[in-house]
Amino acid sequence: MKHLQLFFFFLSFSTGLTNLLFSGFIWWRFRKRNVILYIGTLLGIVCILLSAILKQYTQLVHLEHHLLAVVNPLFMPIGHVLILICLPFFTLHILGFSINKKLQLTFPSLAILLLLNHLLGKTTISPLLFSIINRGSILGVCFFSVIFIGLYYKNIGEKIIRITFKRLFFLLLIFIPYITFDLIVLPEYRLSLPLFFSILNLGAAFFIFEFFNRPSYSEQNKVTSYFCKNFELTLREAEIINFVLSGLKNKEIGDSLNISLKTVESHIYNIYQKTGVRNRMQLMNLVLTNQK
Repeated sequence: MKHLQLFFFFLSFSTGLTNLLFSGFIWWRFRKRNVILYIGTLLGIVCILLSAILKQYTQLVHLEHHLLAVVNPLFMPIGHVLILICLPFFTLHILGFSINKKLQLTFPSLAILLLLNHLLGKTTISPLLFSIINRGSILGVCFFSVIFIGLYYKNIGEKIIRITFKRLFFLLLIFIPYITFDLIVLPEYRLSLPLFFSILNLGAAFFIFEFFNRPSYSEQNKVTSYFCKNFELTLREAEIINFVLSGLKNKEIGDSLNISLKTVESHIYNIYQKTGVRNRMQLMNLVLTNQK
């Protein structure tokens, strides 16, 4: 069973590493902001998986005092810190939220607390407190991201993101009971975590290819030519979207373009039809989540 567990950990690690390299290539090609946060999250997952692989391998071949076993404890805290910082910011960015100063300080502060917890270790503080800080912070950030997505799901304008989040919720619905069962019944031979990470990384590969692997929709708060061509928008419709991104209301847009309110509303309706969004929030989210 441990060999099978090691195999699935290695499979998920290989997929995650491939995703990381492909994401790096996409960032180099398109220079999108959200790709940096996505790379940080992926790197965190890869570090955690590498730690799990090294732990399993050194135990299987009895290399507890080998150099691999000595350096292994470094990868888990690095992975935790990266996820703690990058995952919530990536979630907020995908949902179209700006990151204020309070949030900019909150998650890095939690990351420092987690890092100190790892540095002190179980010998300095009680094992229970170590486990609560370690697992609680990571689970807290994951639940924050999931709950935030659930609350603001209706504002998501990008179809690919909506589909991806639906798949993620379905995956969590299946694996949370399975992981809980493994932790209670089969703590030493659990397959749920490596299987979960394998499927998660395969899904991440599709997300990278479908969502990130294309030019940006906006740059400096203005829609790009790619966005207009992709959704077959006219120059006037693109102009109106730029005003929407600036926060102008329909009447203000009409005054700026010297056209009637009814004409603006007609253009807005056509924009909604072409882009597949239902309201202003979804339109802004669609444009801003894929910006340079």
